[in-house]
Amino acid sequence: MSLLQAKYLAQHDTIKAELCKGTIVKSNDQFNNASAFGYDIRRDFYQEPLQKIYNFLTAKNLTPYNRFLAANYFFKAGQIREMIATKYLVKYNFKMAEKILSDNSDLQAAGHIDTLKNLHADPFIIHINDCHDCDYKAPKEKTYNKKTFAQRMLELKKLAETDTANRAKYYFLLANGYYNITFFGNSWKAVAYDRAFPGWVFKTDTTEPKQYYDCSIAKEYYVKAMNAAKDKEFAARCCFMASKCEQNEFYVKAYDYKMLTHNPQKYFEIKNGYRNFFRTLENKYSDTKYYQQVIEECKYFDEFVKKIK
Repeated sequence: MSLLQAKYLAQHDTIKAELCKGTIVKSNDQFNNASAFGYDIRRDFYQEPLQKIYNFLTAKNLTPYNRFLAANYFFKAGQIREMIATKYLVKYNFKMAEKILSDNSDLQAAGHIDTLKNLHADPFIIHINDCHDCDYKAPKEKTYNKKTFAQRMLELKKLAETDTANRAKYYFLLANGYYNITFFGNSWKAVAYDRAFPGWVFKTDTTEPKQYYDCSIAKEYYVKAMNAAKDKEFAARCCFMASKCEQNEFYVKAYDYKMLTHNPQKYFEIKNGYRNFFRTLENKYSDTKYYQQVIEECKYFDEFVKKIK
């Protein structure tokens, strides 16, 4: 199979090369050992021509040899289709993801990455301090899987457009959804099959989608919620959540081990540029109860306030 793979790659037939690479490995953890030739779905699935692979696996009247290649491949058609839907979730195309996941015809065999499994946490809750384990263990009023998450995001978008009286609340829930499917959120498994540590080490790796580390859309909706809020306490909460997105942006874009080790002053100067919403919280919402709660729970903000006073 390895020799065949090399031949197909030389002919630029990447689909059959991929199918040759997918030899099943007998293992207790087949998902992490999916290929004898190094295929790692946790990282590679973002760039694989998944639709072409799916079309090959589901084609009618395959030749005996092509049936052999399809049977040899580790992933089944339903698993590939689930990955296609996940790629749409990564790109925030919730409509297409929901459409694909609504057809269960071959998703039942999706095995380890079965889309019907529930997410470990509620993707629409948020806290001052991120604590995935806390959210996993917390009682849940409602559970979500990839399909129902996509449906809820579409519903919230529609409500934000039509229910002007409650627009701030819907913007906030949308922001939570966008935040929680990033590396930093409690439902990162909606868009990724593995959470690499430390995440920002891979920020220049093209096999990782930039959205996985990008909180900018979440920040945009937190700002919308803050501006639309009629209650100052709620606006303060939105402002702080925007500051979390801003801080994550700093870690992804500005973090540099050499800078931290050899020039800590420069490091903190750059970090200060990602404190705009900390300033807004201090300047506009210091008279709120939520502000005092943030001071107690967030040592980053506590340190910021002490330095400017």
